[in-house]
Amino acid sequence: MKGIITTLILLIGITSFSQDAACGQVPRGGVEVKADPGDDLISTVEKEVGKQFKKGEAEGVFKVFVDCKGQVYKCSYQKGTFLSAEANKLTELIQTTEWEPAYIGQESVNSIVFIKIELKEGKAILSIQ
Repeated sequence: MKGIITTLILLIGITSFSQDAACGQVPRGGVEVKADPGDDLISTVEKEVGKQFKKGEAEGVFKVFVDCKGQVYKCSYQKGTFLSAEANKLTELIQTTEWEPAYIGQESVNSIVFIKIELKEGKAILSIQ
C-alpha cells in the first residue's frame, strides 16, 4: 500500500513539473547540455551573501527545476552548512536568476539539476551536478 501511495505522489510531482505543454516532460535519460545559470548567479551570490562570509565559509546543495525557457519552476535547499536565513536568501537568488535551459540535440527541455554553492572568504564557487 505504501508503495502505491509513493508511486502516486512521485507521478503527480513529476507531471506537475510539466507546467507548459510546449516544454514537455523532464527527460528520463540524461540531457546533452545541462541547465546553467551562467556567471550572473555567481556575482549575485557574492554581492548579496558573500559579504557575510568574508572570514568564514559555508556550503550547500540546492535542487533546481528549470523549464525549457530557462525559468526556475522550483528550488529547494537539500543539505549543507548554511543557516536557514542564508539558505532562504540563496533559494530566492537561484529562483530569480535567468538560466540557460538544458538541451537534447537542438531542443531545449525541462530538467532537474543539483547545484552546489560554496562560499569561502567572500567568494562563491558553483558547481552543477
